[in-house]
Amino acid sequence: FRHVIAPLADAGYRIIAPDCRGAGFSSKPASNFTKSAMAHGILQLLNTLGTTEPVHVIDHDIAT
Repeated sequence: FRHVIAPLADAGYRIIAPDCRGAGFSSKPASNFTKSAMAHGILQLLNTLGTTEPVHVIDHDIAT
């Protein structure tokens, strides 16, 4: 995403690029590692940031 962050920010979007558990080279939990659990983590992040407006979520998943 490093190539699209600046253009999106320049277009007026607020960009949040978390390093999600188990994505890329991040550590992952031993259990309950599901897409649903990851989505819940993103929701928790948005709530913690005080996000109240609708958001666009862009994800990229590469199996390693």
